[in-house]
Amino acid sequence: MRINRRRSVSYPFYMHYIYGSPYNSKAKCRSYDNNFSANLRTFGCYSHLVGLLNDELKSGQSVCQFGITFGSQIDETALTIGRSGIYNIIDINSAEIKRLTAKHGKLYPQISFIRDNVAEITPRATYDVVISFMLLSMTPDSLKPQIINNALKSLRVGGKAVFIDYHRPVWWHPLGKLLRTYYRLRYPFVDTLFSRSLSSFVSPELRSSFIWRRTLCFGGLFQKTIATRREILTR
Repeated sequence: MRINRRRSVSYPFYMHYIYGSPYNSKAKCRSYDNNFSANLRTFGCYSHLVGLLNDELKSGQSVCQFGITFGSQIDETALTIGRSGIYNIIDINSAEIKRLTAKHGKLYPQISFIRDNVAEITPRATYDVVISFMLLSMTPDSLKPQIINNALKSLRVGGKAVFIDYHRPVWWHPLGKLLRTYYRLRYPFVDTLFSRSLSSFVSPELRSSFIWRRTLCFGGLFQKTIATRREILTR
């Protein structure tokens, strides 16, 4: 396991303002970093969402993940890729990178942590798969297009970006109104995902270079959107 720092990056103000306490407290991060807690926050869907993600992976692939996650997702993805694969994880929080390095130790030599801002990276088309797991709902709308575009531009021909995140629940969802109120208070950036498809954040030229498909679960509250690159991108 390696830790790389590509350049000097600053911790975004919105992270301090909205999520500062959990992500800057080692004790709170540890309390959140288990499947029981992750399932509570996703109404029992966490394990299913991780399974939906790993269904898209194969042993030996080159994979990049945008953002560290709580729970067993990183472990399960590392096991799916195997030691013959490459698993780069980009995150801006140096404290979390250090904590996970201590947690995983030498269990997963295929993992490399990179401290950087995924909205500001210079993407290179080198990966088989790029993962965004519950990240877009935590980022401002102004950054969503940059993150999605960077994910797409990081893929080699035939590669795919896998986005696991929230989605607008069906109108008859028994918890629909309660969920929308909860997420607006807890995750103020999620509302846009209720009204827009992920492909709508991408320019028409880039969007047409990918095959898009989407799977919904839990009454539409969660989505798996996959963008598969089908041709060489126009620079």
